[in-house]
Amino acid sequence: MITSQEGKLTWYCLDYWEEKLSLDIMKLKGDISHLIQVHDHALNFLQTAKKNSKRIYLVTNAHRKGIKLKMKISGLHDYFDEIVSSHDYGVPKQEQKFWEELTNQISFNKERSIFFDDSLDVLKSASRFNIKNIIAISKPSSKIPKKIVPGFINIENFMEVTPK
Repeated sequence: MITSQEGKLTWYCLDYWEEKLSLDIMKLKGDISHLIQVHDHALNFLQTAKKNSKRIYLVTNAHRKGIKLKMKISGLHDYFDEIVSSHDYGVPKQEQKFWEELTNQISFNKERSIFFDDSLDVLKSASRFNIKNIIAISKPSSKIPKKIVPGFINIENFMEVTPK
């Protein structure tokens, strides 16, 4: 049942899984919220980008309830000019319609923007949308081993792209 939703918006939808599994997913997430951590060197990267007057957007397939919890725990909310969930558009980042909607909302320059992600399908979708600077995160969690994402520049952490 779970794998049948992979790549679809329902895969990321907490409301969907709460209904399908008859579980209070947000309570479960709250119970393990102590595991939420800021990615290595991400804070320094965000601070440097802000100091250099860069616009910073969190563009995610995550459900708004999960985003709210992570922002509360991490304290990163103020670093973003805006947080956009694919749930806002009704389509995941894997689909071109997502990128069209995003462009309508935040009007970004595809030639000058940098997009980071750890999902091959999402990276390929951003590439099809002609975003020029795409970087794969090969170690999105300290809890899992590094995994090279083929076809893209890979970084393990944000220290590799933070200007000195």
